[in-house]
Amino acid sequence: MLGLLDDDKEFVDAINQASLWGTASYMRRLFVQLLVSNQFSQPEVVWSKTWHNLSDDMLNRQRRALRVPGKNI
Repeated sequence: MLGLLDDDKEFVDAINQASLWGTASYMRRLFVQLLVSNQFSQPEVVWSKTWHNLSDDMLNRQRRALRVPGKNI
């Protein structure tokens, strides 16, 4: 209403800070929870600023699922 909630910086910061101690799976659940509860004013901006952290383990998970040899982290 007053323009105080139009900035999603606090959510971007929270997700990026969670990347220091949380798993990518945890951060994805956090992102979805915030998305479903309609917390973001611009979800696409939050996604574009955090997708690296949110998808950090995807390549590794795919390699294991497909049993493709590669560097497992």
